Amino acid sequence: LSGAWLRTRILIGWDSVAGNEFGTAVRFASGGSDVIVGAPNRSVYRGAAYVFDSAGGWQQLAELTGSDSVVGASFGISIALDGAGTLALVGAPRGSKSAPNGSAYLFSPA
Repeated sequence: LSGAWLRTRILIGWDSVAGNEFGTAVRFASGGSDVIVGAPNRSVYRGAAYVFDSAGGWQQLAELTGSDSVVGASFGISIALDGAGTLALVGAPRGSKSAPNGSAYLFSPA
């Protein structure tokens, strides 16, 4: 990790807007070919997480959201991936309709 570094790409979500805090949480899958980026303030603080793939030049593959997120949920403020990169856990610490004290959503590739 020493020496000169060059920026090779800027990742931006399909619907990113000012103030959504895109990049608050960032996690690479095993091997570094996929990345998930959180934006907890998207859509009135409901939040979202964006999945990117390096194979297509870092194209966005999916947008993850909490199925029952409420205003202020902050979905995407934390992200964890399993070692194989086949499961993602996305935190929404400020609640959802089914869990007003916070929840975590488990995702796997379709």
